[in-house]
Parts: sequence; C-alpha cells; structure tokens
Amino acid sequence: MASPSDPAAEAREARLLRGAPFIVVELDAGRRITVWNDAAARVFAVPAAEALGTAIEQQLPTAGEFWAGLAEDGPRTATHARQDGVEVTCEWTCQIERDAAGEVVSIACYGRDISDRVARDTTLRLEGAMLRAIIENMNIIVWTMKHDGLCTYHRGKGLGSIGMPQHALVGQNIRELYKNLGPEPLDAALAGTLQHTSTEVHGASFENWMIPVRDDEGAIELIVALSLNVTEQREGRRRCARSCCRSSNSNR
Repeated sequence: MASPSDPAAEAREARLLRGAPFIVVELDAGRRITVWNDAAARVFAVPAAEALGTAIEQQLPTAGEFWAGLAEDGPRTATHARQDGVEVTCEWTCQIERDAAGEVVSIACYGRDISDRVARDTTLRLEGAMLRAIIENMNIIVWTMKHDGLCTYHRGKGLGSIGMPQHALVGQNIRELYKNLGPEPLDAALAGTLQHTSTEVHGASFENWMIPVRDDEGAIELIVALSLNVTEQREGRRRCARSCCRSSNSNR
C-alpha cells in the first residue's frame, strides 16, 4: 500500500482499483458504499455517482444477512437482481480494516461475475437430466466412438432388450465388432456427415443415427450415436403385410 505521505502513489492505487477487471466495493462501518469501481458500475448497471453513500443492501439486495455474513464468515456466492431485472451471480470475498481499538473502519469487498459459468452449469445439468430421461425410459442405446474405433460410452434401456449390460462395449473396438456391417457409415460420420442406417444385429432391428462431434478447433473428435430398437414396429408391419396378402388372395 502507498505511504500516507506519497499522494502520487495513492492516486495510482486509486486508478488501479477503479480500473481493475474485478468488482471492488468498499463499505464503511455502517455498510454504506464508499468505493464503487468501474467493474461494479458495468456489471450492476449502476454508476458510481448513484451508488456512493447508499447502503450496500439497497444497491445489491440479497436473501438473509448476506453482507454481514460475508464480513464475518468469509467468501460467499450470491445472486443479485439489477434494477433492469437482469440477475447477476457473483463470488465475493472481503477484507476488514480495523482501528487500534478493534472497531471496523472499512470493509473492502471483491467480487467476480460468474453468471456465465452458472448459466453453463445449469444448462449442463439440464442436458444431463434430459439424457438420463431418454436412455432410462426409451428403448434406445447411446454410444460414442473415437477415430480408432474405441467405444467410450455405451448406455441405454435398449441394451436390456438384447440381453447386454450397461457399458458392455466400453473399451472395445466398434469397427472390429461390427465389421460385417461395413465401414462406410462410420467413415462418413467421421468425415463430418450425419448418418442414418438400419441394421439387424443381436437378433434385433435397429435404426441408427451417427452424429459427428467437433472439438473447439472444429476437428471431428468422435461420433455420438443413437440406436433405437424398432424390432416390434418392424414385426408389426410384417404381420400386417402378411395379413393383407392373405386377405387379398382369399378374395380372388
């Protein structure tokens, strides 16, 4: 920290805090705002002139005694509703300054906007729940394959219908196991083209969708595939066709 006798250093520190990429909010002993840096103004859409001198609870209302707890118990996370209705989730930590008698002089609060991360985590949890619902309730098998043919995921209710346990093919080579089906659909999927095929394996009929998945640089890193057991539907169509054929013959 700058020496009290070095005003130039103090001014430099003030500029650094004001322009810091993270949120800096300083409170007095009554939790009124004395510092509200540029990041705070940007993230919470409240200019410093409006925030200074007001209670922190007025600008950033939270459930319970969040700000008192932050000062007493250490780092916390909170979601704040801005005046325009946008919700912002922040990780907060603080540093308390006390006088010689141990009384609180100021509370420096440092925050980091993690709204994007929270949104991504929420989406991932939702997508995970959707995938579980699909693989646990539909007669389907979800599997993944790398370029070398290695199976890295193999789950779904459809496995039970052909007498296979969950994860049965993980660690095995899909190309070798099903080489009699021909490599063309797998090759095309790994080349970037969505594939839809029909196969007869394990005594059942399947409709398969093979989806190429790209990495952050755009290169295809694996195939995600869905195999739907359609044996009952095909048998039903065959029975219907045979019945119609017999009916046609009897009317001749």
